Amino acid sequence: MKYLTFLSKIAFIFFISFGLSVKSFAGNGVVVKTTNYLFNGSSGEKTKSGSSTMYMTSQKLMIKQEESDGKSTTIIFNSTKNEMILFLNSQEYIVLDEKEMAVIKQQLAGMREMMEKMRANMTEEQKKMMDKNFPGSGQKVTTSYEKGGSKTINGWNSSKYSALQNGTKVSELYIASYGALGVSQSDFAVMKSMMEFFRKHLADFSNQFGMGGDASSFMALSGDNPAFNAGVPVKITAFSAGRAISDTIIDSVEKKAINESLFTIPSHMKRKDLAQMMQGGFR
Repeated sequence: MKYLTFLSKIAFIFFISFGLSVKSFAGNGVVVKTTNYLFNGSSGEKTKSGSSTMYMTSQKLMIKQEESDGKSTTIIFNSTKNEMILFLNSQEYIVLDEKEMAVIKQQLAGMREMMEKMRANMTEEQKKMMDKNFPGSGQKVTTSYEKGGSKTINGWNSSKYSALQNGTKVSELYIASYGALGVSQSDFAVMKSMMEFFRKHLADFSNQFGMGGDASSFMALSGDNPAFNAGVPVKITAFSAGRAISDTIIDSVEKKAINESLFTIPSHMKRKDLAQMMQGGFR
């Protein structure tokens, strides 16, 4: 399912960016660095899997994620245009705007209908296998949050929220209040715009398909998500099948002048048509 993998990748970048902004935007901009970790399934040992750097101004942001295997992903979001640019590689990019997201939603509706028809003709064993691979295929995914406990993350007092999908924990979010961080919610204009962009267009994706692990905790994008209302996630732990599988933790925040060229697409890169990519199986 290359299509689902593609959307999951987009959403995972959004998830990584979710816990980044933790200082006032006084001055030209802010640069934030995070580290991503994976847990070993048998030993529980945590190892570094990559890192992310975000450059943010009042209306634009750029996120570059570097993975330990050498792969990298870059996105640029422009709140004035309400569009996101995703670099597919060093030579090609796509643009996700209102028009393109409408295309994605249409494709999702078609995939949902197809999966429902397939499910109707399956045996119980086949249905269980389908539900394992696509947790939301048999029922609507309902997300809820439970608050409990607190922890200091890199000097910030934070409250712990557990995100549950259909009663199963998919993530823990450690959220510091805006006041504790010395900021107000209005400082997050561009991030709020990006969150609303994804919330508007991808909430149906979460409800229709469900996603385990890293993706599930942010793909819910529900209105009661504490990351929208309570403050800023300074640590996010993703769970799958009852065990922690990854951590995203803020490392450093630096206020500095940001060159506008960071938000410009290099002249050698070519735009790919999303509709054609979908028809060609995302090749």
